[in-house]
Amino acid sequence: MPSQPPTTDPAPRAFDPAELPEIETRLEELGQALDFMGQSTPFGIVALGFGHRARSLWLGLRHAVAGPSHASVQLILRPLVEMTILLPWLMKDPDLHLRLWHAEAQRQILKLLQNAPTHTSPRRAGDIAKIGTPERIAELKQAVAKARTEANLAGVLGVGRGWSLVPSLAEVVRVVDTPAAREAYGIAYNLLSGFTHSGAMDLGMSFTSAGVLLDDGPPGNALGDRALGAVSYAMILE
Repeated sequence: MPSQPPTTDPAPRAFDPAELPEIETRLEELGQALDFMGQSTPFGIVALGFGHRARSLWLGLRHAVAGPSHASVQLILRPLVEMTILLPWLMKDPDLHLRLWHAEAQRQILKLLQNAPTHTSPRRAGDIAKIGTPERIAELKQAVAKARTEANLAGVLGVGRGWSLVPSLAEVVRVVDTPAAREAYGIAYNLLSGFTHSGAMDLGMSFTSAGVLLDDGPPGNALGDRALGAVSYAMILE
């Protein structure tokens, strides 16, 4: 029997903007599966939570692109893109990484409780103190310390003896190590971060001979925003 030539994956087709409405309709249909859950694992439940959050963000994006503020579109897109990077990191070690992710939330609560006496009004600090009892603070400290020790023993990249129990997003990308993660972080996330943190280049200001122009109105051509949102949501559903 004559040998067959090796098969190769077909080259991806160029994106056709005319297909975007059909893609969005299909994503709506696929997203309905998020409303059904059978038996699962702790990671499966968290992944489902990511899916629900991504769907909420994506639906909000589709509403925002037709609204009066492009800023709302930019702010919605950033966490949606971030989820496409963080979820694969959690999948790399579903047991350990999930525990670190949960312990980081506990660390943030601990920091809030510890900062309350000096960072807010006496009245609000008193209200927070009712939640942050000495027993509760001790419990959180123990949980955070246990998770940090576990991460250090396992050599988790980006988790040291202080600060976050989840690596920075740049270090997460190094661990995930896929072209999709690198592009999501290196291009989309970094671009959107400027809008989130009021970067000097991202306030919609331009200087002309006639004066300063402020672009804080509705989205112009929202095709790029819609496409990025659709791709990000599809990656999370996958």
